[in-house]
Amino acid sequence: MKTLDLHGIRHEDVESAVIRFVEGCWGTSEEEAKVITGHSDQMRNLVIRILHEYDATARIGGELGLDRSYIKVIF
Repeated sequence: MKTLDLHGIRHEDVESAVIRFVEGCWGTSEEEAKVITGHSDQMRNLVIRILHEYDATARIGGELGLDRSYIKVIF
């Protein structure tokens, strides 16, 4: 599963990083990816907004949504 880790990325640089990541996932056999956001609500909301622009499904955390430090992306 492809993973983008946003630790150390400034909020103003998140959009371009996520766009590059999503577009890099297109055309691959991967149907899912992971974006590690940490526990920042602001970071998580930025990522979700961008993913929705690409009509990607964003699920927060693990199987039961208990781990809120990453977003599972389904293309």
